[in-house]
Amino acid sequence: MKGFGFVFLWLVGSTLAAQSTHQQLREADRAYDRARYDDAELGYRKSLEKGYSPFFQYNLGNSLYKQQRFDEAAKQFGEVADKATDDNLRADALFNQGGAYFEQQQFEQAAEAYKKSLRARPNDMQTKRNLAMALQQIKKQAQQQQQNKDDKNNSDPQDDPPQNDKKATKWRPRPAARYAGSRRTTIVETPRSRTNVGHY
Repeated sequence: MKGFGFVFLWLVGSTLAAQSTHQQLREADRAYDRARYDDAELGYRKSLEKGYSPFFQYNLGNSLYKQQRFDEAAKQFGEVADKATDDNLRADALFNQGGAYFEQQQFEQAAEAYKKSLRARPNDMQTKRNLAMALQQIKKQAQQQQQNKDDKNNSDPQDDPPQNDKKATKWRPRPAARYAGSRRTTIVETPRSRTNVGHY
């Protein structure tokens, strides 16, 4: 009889805890939908304390991303990708991780995350576009670094301001060279929406 009472109390406690977590997640989702990302973050963190789900952590990453805390978001998405057993969730987490790195101008890490995402979902056109943008930025950075190195190596002593030359006219710097290929790129597409469909 004592065993039955213990089992009954354990079932009631487990049910209440599950309802509490479920309610907490719904409140976090409502906060996210209302663009109160700090409240959503808190709700997702509390839910994770009660029990791990990659979907909770994914949503936490999205709330951090929306707060422009890209470094923290990238870490959360990376952990989700490492723990996910579902290829779609892994692909979305890596896609969002790539976006968080891109926002920090860490284009090599962004490209790597997009490549991993494409391994999980090879035909994702959005990921392919973002990968192309990251690779373009890497190339642009390399060209800029090479240009800066060339400018430094080829500096002309005449370009330096004159020292104590009373006859010299006012010194003017050379106009900056315009990069022929520079044009504003579209913003990288991210983050992917939260996953809360029937998973908790």
